[in-house]
Amino acid sequence: MTGIVITHSDIKDFLLCRRLWNWAYREDFRVADRKDGALALGTRVHEALEEYYRFGTDPLAEHQRLFERDLETLEDDPDTKPWAIDQLYKDCIVGRNCVTAHQEWLADEGPDDPYDIVAVEETVEAPLLDGRVLLRGKVDVLFREKATGFLVVNDLKTDAGRPGTREQLERSWQHHCYLIALRIMHPELNVTSAHYTVIRKVSRMGSVKGPMVQRWRVPGTTKMAVNKLRQLERICTDMLDLMERVETGGTDSAYPSPNHECPWCDFRQPCEVTDESTEAARAMLDRQFIRGGRHGRYV
Repeated sequence: MTGIVITHSDIKDFLLCRRLWNWAYREDFRVADRKDGALALGTRVHEALEEYYRFGTDPLAEHQRLFERDLETLEDDPDTKPWAIDQLYKDCIVGRNCVTAHQEWLADEGPDDPYDIVAVEETVEAPLLDGRVLLRGKVDVLFREKATGFLVVNDLKTDAGRPGTREQLERSWQHHCYLIALRIMHPELNVTSAHYTVIRKVSRMGSVKGPMVQRWRVPGTTKMAVNKLRQLERICTDMLDLMERVETGGTDSAYPSPNHECPWCDFRQPCEVTDESTEAARAMLDRQFIRGGRHGRYV
């Protein structure tokens, strides 16, 4: 196997459950895109703020445009369930609150003032393992510190206020992948650190206790970068080995790792069925999921 492309999401799936990774990455199964729900809500907020950072566009107006686009899609689809449109209207309120809170935070606290914007939605790529793996990511906003010239990665997140969010982000592979790729791509530049900007998702802003928006710097020392690169290369080697075993020995080579995430896993039913019948699992996957589109957001 040569030349596979991996992202931080692939790494997360691989470390969480090898069978999840096999269905989602190697087999390229995924659930169909929705216009309502948490993922679509976060995507609209993300796209609206992307337009703001890239062109200075009014993000509230852009969010409204995106909402109307998705509403038209749902209304034109004869298979749309009535409650999907109701949910989209509720999502619109929450998304508008996210965008409003972000812009008020920028105006009140000036967190972007120490930086110049270098790039928005920048795809970063770097070869690993002598080119057998291409590490790929997309940086939401790449800043340069005005005082030092150092590059800083910033990733936008929307969050429902669940406990432990900061700890989960600090343990994430996402920022490490971005920093590793940028340092390999641009060894002449000082790529120093990464931030997560997290926006609370609420339907009534006045009822929120604590800040609506927070920006957290995550650990990223030079010594840590060296160690993380070694770990990443080991993970990628394991991925290549597993792909070879699956292709020669079948799906059973990608064993499941049952844990607390399984009740919400898209593949929990095929995962369970495949232990009884690989053919039945294949039929369920073909019926309930679509194929293609892996890494679509990086195109």
